Amino acid sequence: MILPEHIRVEARWREGHLTGIIIDPGLPLPLEQILSGRTAEEAMDLLPALFPICRRSHEAAARLCLDPRTDPEKGATQFLLPAFRCLHEEAMTLLFGLFLRAEPGERAGLARFRKTLDSLEQEAVAGSSRGEGGEKAGIRASLAAYADLLEQGLLREQPFLSRLHDGPAHPASLPSGRKRPVQTGFMPPLSAFTSGNERSISLLDPPRFNGRIVETGPLARDIPDPGTREWLETWGPAPFLRHRARLRELFNLPRRVRDLAGENRSFPIIHFRDREGFRVAMVETARGRLMHRGRTEKGRVRDYQVLSPTRWNFHPQGVLRVALESIDDLDSSQAENRIREEIDSLDPCLPVTLAVHNHA
Repeated sequence: MILPEHIRVEARWREGHLTGIIIDPGLPLPLEQILSGRTAEEAMDLLPALFPICRRSHEAAARLCLDPRTDPEKGATQFLLPAFRCLHEEAMTLLFGLFLRAEPGERAGLARFRKTLDSLEQEAVAGSSRGEGGEKAGIRASLAAYADLLEQGLLREQPFLSRLHDGPAHPASLPSGRKRPVQTGFMPPLSAFTSGNERSISLLDPPRFNGRIVETGPLARDIPDPGTREWLETWGPAPFLRHRARLRELFNLPRRVRDLAGENRSFPIIHFRDREGFRVAMVETARGRLMHRGRTEKGRVRDYQVLSPTRWNFHPQGVLRVALESIDDLDSSQAENRIREEIDSLDPCLPVTLAVHNHA
């Protein structure tokens, strides 16, 4: 069973002004019905199939929430291979977003690059399952080789990536049309959830966190960068800043992969038990924060919830709506491209049906 996420956006435009917007993210999967009563193993096998976008991240989160062999007190450090696979999935997703924006002649090189990285990840998984050198030796060697290959490939593709960085997404190339900087917040970093006072978070309350609409994804993770904060003060979370954050994240991935092999590991996953006794897993994906929350009773699933990045950024009252409502004074011929740019900057991998109705 595969039920991909799909968003429908309908905008009404009149004389350069947005007069109405509908954002339909579809109905959430009835996970309580699908999973309740299943064994933990059955649920762990089923969940990645239910969420084909960021499948590896869903698989890692499901294991942390349901596998009785995992220990929330040890965090995610016991899962070096799943953490590596999540970073690989992030690299593949970021590269796919670039692939969509590349010229036809540039896509073949990117496709080969992605295929090579995929093969190296599969070798690491196969080596781990055979027990070649154990986790500490075999996977760390794979991490080092993967980081080197990723870094070399990015350097090879740097002229192309620089063109994207300075191309249509740059503010000088954007059409006028934002009447004011968008006032939204950003999802706090994973480190904010490692203390007990954050562990009562409700996973079913998007698009607000602590009372404020928040964005999740590469731009939210790029907030510590002084240059990003300076741009945000002027432009707000504009599309070019999201694309810039994706490129910065892509170039930082080799370092993050190497960090996994070191003693001071920086994992893209956290894992804890909340105040209600649920096991919670949070994974940073290329699309944003993914959260799973569940509990079992006598080896069978009793409760389970999933909150994907889509439920934050594409909530009917969330980040996309606030961004689109800030657009103004555009010629009707520009409206559809401008709205599409906003959507693609939030998530280039998500299928979105867009309809723009211009009323004279």
